[in-house]
Amino acid sequence: AASTGYAQLLSTSLPTGVIHGDVKLGNLLFQGDHFRAVIDFDDCGIGLYGDDLATAMIALEQVAQGTPKKSFDELKDALFIGYSEHMPFYQKDIDLLPYFVLARHLVSLAWLEVRRDNPSLRPYYRQGVKKIIKFFHDLEKNKISYRA
Repeated sequence: AASTGYAQLLSTSLPTGVIHGDVKLGNLLFQGDHFRAVIDFDDCGIGLYGDDLATAMIALEQVAQGTPKKSFDELKDALFIGYSEHMPFYQKDIDLLPYFVLARHLVSLAWLEVRRDNPSLRPYYRQGVKKIIKFFHDLEKNKISYRA
């Protein structure tokens, strides 16, 4: 299952353009419950739109875990609606998104690996490894889908 997705990811012409590169909660400004702006453009550049969406999806997972107000599906649907208002967005983009999310998890783990001598980061490394293994197994078993 996952190998089919990887093959599709590698063989597909993927949309690229200017991306933020670090869409996470700490880079979003809110006034009350209302989103106002994205900040921190130092990772901005030309990249795959799927990569930017994957970073946002990981941030939404964190939001959904930390708040009883919104479910992950509600947040995901709002992201897809808002994104599609400004960018072309197709079902194939949604189908490939789990593989981009896996790649972003691996990038985060590599970031931690480089800093493995930092004792305050060690627990996050172990958690990250466990999370990636579970995510990969769920992906292999077709348990991960971001379909709208």
